[in-house]
Amino acid sequence: MPHAPLARLAERIDAPVERLDPFAAFPAEDIERLDAIVARAFDTEDAAFTEALTGALRIVPRPLRGVARSLLFPGGAQ
Repeated sequence: MPHAPLARLAERIDAPVERLDPFAAFPAEDIERLDAIVARAFDTEDAAFTEALTGALRIVPRPLRGVARSLLFPGGAQ
């Protein structure tokens, strides 16, 4: 059975844990560090994407911004 940090990493990257079997030889601390780096990278990418979409809204004429915002941010996030 894979150790917990490896299972968390597999879940984070949406991969079957078996695909990460080669990493099982590494210490749990290294896997945890890799998982934290991947999480930070995902968060950074999400923030950059949201910032880009928000910037794109600035070129939409004001009367249409509400509609565009609801299409770009369906959950209300912004």
